[in-house]
Amino acid sequence: MERTLRDMKLQYAPSLEDALAMARAVKGERASITVIPNGISVIVGTTSI
Repeated sequence: MERTLRDMKLQYAPSLEDALAMARAVKGERASITVIPNGISVIVGTTSI
């Protein structure tokens, strides 16, 4: 699985705690977190009106 994720240009984290630590290292300790249930079938985007 780790190789598949890296081939998709994603970073692998062995646990949720490790993933959060990696994210906080990039975005800072006060960054917000968004949970996307069933994320594989969701496309996240932004719009401006």
